Amino acid sequence: MSKGMEKFEVEDVSTVIGPGTACPIEGPGTLIGQYKLLQVIGEGGFGFVYMAQQNEPVRRKVALKIVKPGMDTKQVIGRFEVERQALAMMDHPNIAKVYDAGMTATGRPYFVMELVKGVPINEYCDDANLTTKERLDLFVTVCHAIQHAHTKGIVHRDLKPSNVLVTLHDDKPIVKVIDFGIAKAMNQDLTDKTVFTEFRQFIGTPEYMSPEQAAMSGLDVDTRSDTYSLGVILYELIAGVTPFDSARLRGASLQEIQRVLKEEEPPRPSTRLSRALREEKQATKSGAAENSAQPASKTGTQTAAFIARHRRTDVQTLRQQLTGDLDWIVMKCLEKDRARRYETVSALAEDIRRYLAHEPIIARPPTTVYRARKFARRNRGGLAVALGAVCALVLTFAGLIYGLAEARLERDKTAQRETVTRAEMLLATMDSVRQYTIKNVRPALEETNAGIGSGDGAAGHASVELTPEMRAKLDDENFRSEMVPGFSAMQVARHFAANEKYRHFVYREASPNPTNRSNKTDPFEESLVAKFQEDRDTKESTGIIERNGVRTFYIARPMIVGDARCLDCHTTPERAPRRQVELYGTEGGYNWKLGDVIATQVVYVPVSEAFKADESRTFTVLAALAGAFVLIIAAGMYLLRKA
Repeated sequence: MSKGMEKFEVEDVSTVIGPGTACPIEGPGTLIGQYKLLQVIGEGGFGFVYMAQQNEPVRRKVALKIVKPGMDTKQVIGRFEVERQALAMMDHPNIAKVYDAGMTATGRPYFVMELVKGVPINEYCDDANLTTKERLDLFVTVCHAIQHAHTKGIVHRDLKPSNVLVTLHDDKPIVKVIDFGIAKAMNQDLTDKTVFTEFRQFIGTPEYMSPEQAAMSGLDVDTRSDTYSLGVILYELIAGVTPFDSARLRGASLQEIQRVLKEEEPPRPSTRLSRALREEKQATKSGAAENSAQPASKTGTQTAAFIARHRRTDVQTLRQQLTGDLDWIVMKCLEKDRARRYETVSALAEDIRRYLAHEPIIARPPTTVYRARKFARRNRGGLAVALGAVCALVLTFAGLIYGLAEARLERDKTAQRETVTRAEMLLATMDSVRQYTIKNVRPALEETNAGIGSGDGAAGHASVELTPEMRAKLDDENFRSEMVPGFSAMQVARHFAANEKYRHFVYREASPNPTNRSNKTDPFEESLVAKFQEDRDTKESTGIIERNGVRTFYIARPMIVGDARCLDCHTTPERAPRRQVELYGTEGGYNWKLGDVIATQVVYVPVSEAFKADESRTFTVLAALAGAFVLIIAAGMYLLRKA
């Protein structure tokens, strides 16, 4: 047995006998009935407690409590009888048992009870370095013992660690509740002796006393007063300190004690621990901190690190354990209004059981997130499997969406390539037609016209015989021979438009200064011409625009005056063919110069939203799926970690 466990604790508000203590008449070796007194192990307000040897009918050591000489008044004897009767009524493994009772030869009453070799519950928990869970398990047995007393109609009224002892049986901690010296019976009389609490008589221990018990008012004290005291004990077990400072209460006046217990709200256990940690950090910065592994010598309190170490954890983890459910449970016990406390001690024990089983507690408002966290905590394995299944489904769905998006993207890219290729082919064809007519058709027509004019054909060529119809199509000013590149290009463009694949393609030769006003540039085309004029190295421009309210792909190239013969028609109206002036007038198509960018060839193709946009859409879809996946994982991990 440990050194701490060798200490004998006794029923009553006990103190070890020392110098100045009144000497009892009885002493070691005295026989009282069949009990031989061995030694005085404690003294209460109105009695001595001895360790005694019982030889018959069984041989065992017992505790014998006897009224002090001169204290055998009716009131004291009544109290003594109440305690004896209260203990005799109860039969619980965690409450000290009464074996016998009688009168001494001098007429003073005594009773014999179970000898409890134990230490206060808070000391035992710290000496054994019990975790928070282990402390709660031990505390629940205290609740069961007190509930047993309540079912017998007994209110203890002086619950505190020194009256809740822990002893070891086969290395297993056993709780023993002792000292029913100021117990109160409800709805019954424990004895026919005169017993009452004097009006405004202060009984109990201040730091563990309920507000209504300290008030000494006309409000009757019931079982909920014990619930308050158990809340203080629980507070001390998990946080290492009492809700209100013991030194402060013990040094205060009765009125101040009553005011504190009635008006001041104690901090939550987690807040008290956080405050202690914060104060220690501030003290460390100022160079005045004490050793974190030892109790502070000046105040008698314990540091946060010391408290956490005796619970086999660190300060941050302990604070997380206290924050939430344990805070709610303790503070419900410590409500000023007893109607807001647990109705019974069993309800308190059941809420602690719920906490240990990771179920929602009744002390806390049942929010959806809270219930979800509790569900996750109770079903970690199942939730992990479910989370894995959901992740697998999300990944499968993401893979499917990605595959479909890729297939659609490839299809759209193919259509896009075909559209661009056809537009480029159309532009290339128009350019080829123009170049061919300039290099081959126009010279041939010029030679033909020259031959027609002389009647002998062109010089160096065989005579060309033309029918009257052919002659009618050629005017005397060679207009068509000059304009043939433009006419040829437009004729080819009409053939392209007649093809189903090019049905939606629009080909334009747009100029800010056109001969034919239908070829006048719009603002966009004018910007293209200006762009080509400013940067002669730019050979092509492509992009997506809104044209007539339709999303349209365009590809444009500059048109440059590269043939000097072109200037015959586009220098001045006077030099231009008469037929040209008659058809198009004198306002446009003149003052061109060799090498000038005078127009742009543009192909317009209406396209869908997918054209040149699918890659970003696919990325958006994948980003959304990835975000959903991350959120699911984060939510699951949060529940698993917080539960």
